[in-house]
Amino acid sequence: MVGQITVVCLHHILQKGQEDTVTDDFSRREDSIQLYSISGYQSGSPVKAHYKWQNGILSRKGKIMVGADEKLRKKLRCKHENVAYPGLLQPLPIPSMVLQDISMDFIEGLPKARGKDVIYVVVDRLSKDAHFIPLRHLYSALEVAQAFMDNIFKLHGMPKSIMADMDVLEAVDRGLQAREATLRAVKAHLLKAQDRMKAHVDKGRTDRTYAVGDLITHKVGVVAYALALPTHSKIHPTFHISQLKKKIGNHLISPVLPTVHTEHGYVLMASEAILDRRLAQKHGRATTQTLVKWLNTGLEDNTWEDLHDFQLRFPHFNP
Repeated sequence: MVGQITVVCLHHILQKGQEDTVTDDFSRREDSIQLYSISGYQSGSPVKAHYKWQNGILSRKGKIMVGADEKLRKKLRCKHENVAYPGLLQPLPIPSMVLQDISMDFIEGLPKARGKDVIYVVVDRLSKDAHFIPLRHLYSALEVAQAFMDNIFKLHGMPKSIMADMDVLEAVDRGLQAREATLRAVKAHLLKAQDRMKAHVDKGRTDRTYAVGDLITHKVGVVAYALALPTHSKIHPTFHISQLKKKIGNHLISPVLPTVHTEHGYVLMASEAILDRRLAQKHGRATTQTLVKWLNTGLEDNTWEDLHDFQLRFPHFNP
């Protein structure tokens, strides 16, 4: 080396609580560590290239120079094993359903088209179906989250897993949490409105239940029952409880079912007898009405009908 440089051995003791100024090159220890530094050199003497003298320490290319002490070199030497890239590849599990596990990435540096120069790519990991969403450069995480909500969540719902950068995932998660909070508030208001509506409507209703047996084969849901109708019946056997009334007494009802219109499906009424007549006001005029007993119905189903309209509907009826 050009110039008069003296290399001496110094003892640097790290005391507890004392700041270690060389932690980037040596580990902290409480025992003595020998450090070699430059104790002096002739001022103005030239130094070889890549060598640097600073704070009493000689370094070359950013590394501290050490003397020919093999024991010290073994203590300071940092070695590592020479092996292939550590860690085996851990493939992701294959999804079991489409659009349940997706990945997200960005294609940047594209020529601008209508002000957009970034493509936000969302790919289904199973079917490989992809959505390509244009964005402007310098997009924010919130913009990505909104694009996800508008183009992915709206069509397919929330997937089970998303592969993407952490900041994008956090933005999407914040957007979803805000959406869930809004949905919870809407559901709470709907439930409150339903409760008010139910309380108002139930004031004019009673809670009725029927036991399975006789004509009732089984219960359907909460307020419907299936009846044991004849095999040739063309009426659906399930009825809402509001259409059923409990039979009182031993009076036998005709087993003949009403006629059903084959094309439109509604019941064709057939008159059985006229029980009474009366005069009633209709549109300011006196009108004759008849009390009609319908075929295969109970007395509670009798109705008052205008005589003129009744004769038009049943021209061949002779009471």
